[in-house]
Amino acid sequence: MATEQSGGYESRMNYTHFRYMCFPIPRIREIHVALAKMVDLCNDRQISSDRFISRLAQASWLQCVSDSLNCAANVAQCVHCEDTPEVPVIVHGGEGTDTTLLATSLAQVMLDPDARTIRGFESLIEREWICAGHPFQLRNAHSAYAEGAITGPQESPVFLCFLDSVYQIIAQYPHSFEFGEEFLIFLFEHAYASEFGSFLGNNEMMKAELGVKKSTVSLWSYVTIQRYFERS
Repeated sequence: MATEQSGGYESRMNYTHFRYMCFPIPRIREIHVALAKMVDLCNDRQISSDRFISRLAQASWLQCVSDSLNCAANVAQCVHCEDTPEVPVIVHGGEGTDTTLLATSLAQVMLDPDARTIRGFESLIEREWICAGHPFQLRNAHSAYAEGAITGPQESPVFLCFLDSVYQIIAQYPHSFEFGEEFLIFLFEHAYASEFGSFLGNNEMMKAELGVKKSTVSLWSYVTIQRYFERS
């Protein structure tokens, strides 16, 4: 949860009728640094097994995924309360276009069976990430593996953290999903470099200014036609 102006926490006095809960969730820079360390680790072919485990923990990428899943699970538990059919939940964090989307999107994957179908998952990404204004152009300006001076302060693989979190759920409940790892990798690749217009721009206003919908084809139409991501 964060204040409107400079981050931090909202005053509980503003929400006297709500149960206040705060969970650690990674910031965009933490996610960026964690992935860079993970890539370095995976590219080190001379590392021993013991050293690999210790460096894996130090990389903190899996911790970013774990924190995201833990926050989303708590949101899902609040919504799906055993004593009450529906409970309103406010998820507040910063500008609401990055880690907030991690929590809300993952909670929907956990709660809604339709979000675990290909079309439902496409709809979730379109609604919660693209239309909600996740700045894909800023966050994905370079390869997710880029680091150092080439990357700007606004770059961060937040969307990849979401996809990896979904993969962790699939690994535990594979029969609950219509799609698998291949579809997630496909989305990751097109979020960074794509001949389709779905992930272009930072928001709907930029898409309109660039004429994205008039000059490009939606990625989802291609997925619908191909159908090879569906599990048998």
